[in-house]
Amino acid sequence: MAGRAGRCRCDQDGAGVVTTDPITLEVTRHALESIAEDMVFTVLRISQSTVVKLSMDFSTAVCGPDGTLLVQGLSSALHLGAMPDMMRAVLGRFGDDIGVGDVFVTNDPYQGGMHIPDVFVVRAVHDEAGVLLGFAVVVCHHVDMGGRVPGSIAADSTEIHQEGLRIPPIRLVHRGVKQQVVLDILCANVRMPDLVMADLRAQLAACATAARGLTELARRMGTGELLDYCTHLVEYGERLARAEISRWPDGEYRFEDCIDNDGIGDTPLPVVVTLTVAGDGLRVDLAGTADKAAGAINATLPSTKAAVYAAVRYFLPVDVPNNEGFFRVVDIDAPVGSLVNVSMPAACAARGVTMFRVFDTVLGALDLACPGTVFAGSDGGSTGVSFGGTRSDGSRYVFVDFFAGSWGARSGLDGIDGCATPAGNAVNEPVELIEAGVPVRIEEYGYVPDTGGAGQYRGGLAVRRSYRLVDGEAMVHVRSDRSVRAPFGLHGGADGTVSGTTLTQDGETRDMPSKFTRRLVAGDLVVHTLPGGGAVGLAADRRPEAVAADVIAGKTTPAAADRWYGTAWRLVPTPAHPTRKALS
Repeated sequence: MAGRAGRCRCDQDGAGVVTTDPITLEVTRHALESIAEDMVFTVLRISQSTVVKLSMDFSTAVCGPDGTLLVQGLSSALHLGAMPDMMRAVLGRFGDDIGVGDVFVTNDPYQGGMHIPDVFVVRAVHDEAGVLLGFAVVVCHHVDMGGRVPGSIAADSTEIHQEGLRIPPIRLVHRGVKQQVVLDILCANVRMPDLVMADLRAQLAACATAARGLTELARRMGTGELLDYCTHLVEYGERLARAEISRWPDGEYRFEDCIDNDGIGDTPLPVVVTLTVAGDGLRVDLAGTADKAAGAINATLPSTKAAVYAAVRYFLPVDVPNNEGFFRVVDIDAPVGSLVNVSMPAACAARGVTMFRVFDTVLGALDLACPGTVFAGSDGGSTGVSFGGTRSDGSRYVFVDFFAGSWGARSGLDGIDGCATPAGNAVNEPVELIEAGVPVRIEEYGYVPDTGGAGQYRGGLAVRRSYRLVDGEAMVHVRSDRSVRAPFGLHGGADGTVSGTTLTQDGETRDMPSKFTRRLVAGDLVVHTLPGGGAVGLAADRRPEAVAADVIAGKTTPAAADRWYGTAWRLVPTPAHPTRKALS
């Protein structure tokens, strides 16, 4: 290898094969990843809506000049697999007309997007000589994008035209000049323009942060060398992924799960995955999955790809770079017209339900390929609870709470209580900040005993949250699932428990479907219980000490412990009384 001024560069060996310095490659990788992480912290510091600032429903990325995904920020995994399709849409429209300072925006699910609330901001980044280095990308879930229901994620919409403002790839900033007409149209179509504009400014600021970092990196390395190493970084990610997959047993593995309903009817919708491992490649075939739904749980192909990639990435070693390289090892076949690959004008605002189920189902198939390496069924993905209304003083608000629960068990470990599935990687919003911002009181928030599946390793506990409207009137929408089929157990472990929602109005409490929209007045109460995670292994094999610890912690009641695990746990000394011979 040749070096110059303390730098290493890509060279060709005698056979004409391009080689790289592994140290420089790793340094470049971490430099790019630090840029993506700086973008994450910029969004967190500047954004104002709780769904972005607190729930962290956003993602950041740096892409190459051709749109290839180079690095990702550590935020929501479910956004990132859609980046390649979104970048193809932007470059397909503006590829010959991208200037210094240009910024593009889109949220169109049928032009590389996912659903209307997810707004992508893409900034072109050039070096000091005007050479295109790549693109900084931030996607945020905005608190409202218009449409028939506040929050814009209603599961009972029947076509995309009901769901809000759809923005094809357009130019938001042209040669450094902001296009005010775009912002004016956006503000005129959303319920909370101040919040939407604040979060959009956070996206722009994060892209500016990335532009500075990437330009400085090009100045230090040289543009040509940086771009070379970006190419090799993606190839490196592909090589590592293929090396890992080549160790998996070849074969075909089929797994099926189910979605409760589509928000319109009550018919369950199957999600079927056939995973084929062949050498160093994977094929994920979703043939057999339900056809397009009448309601808004449909997923466009970029959304489905993102869910599949997130599941496969979970299975790969931690040193595999989070870039488009590992996407290349996965061939995805989602039948056109099915629930997982819909076309215009299908509604898709609540596509998160389907994405989470695809994620779970791919994991189930991966467990068949490599038993004991994934976790059992989790909470089925975060539940979306949206309030939008008017206070008694006439002021308006929109509040979106993506409420997450627990993991299923893993081989050797219980499920994690109170932690979102890694597909979404969301954070539950603090009660105090919810109540300070909107006229909703959280009257209950905590674990529900006896809800983790029983097994050698227990599933994570269900979490319950209540929402009482204390002022004015509002429309509430709940987007949830797993109220019919519980999260699955593995290897003899029991399934978890189903979700449930109740609505109390005029002194009457009634059970609600997993997806609904209702009008509320002050005093009305919505209570949602998330599913409990599935277990791994037979309950008979659970250590009595683990059962006793759960009883002491209040996670399992004595009666349930006796029923599921027998009474041996009662002979375990308690920490408070180490000489005591039995637990009552």
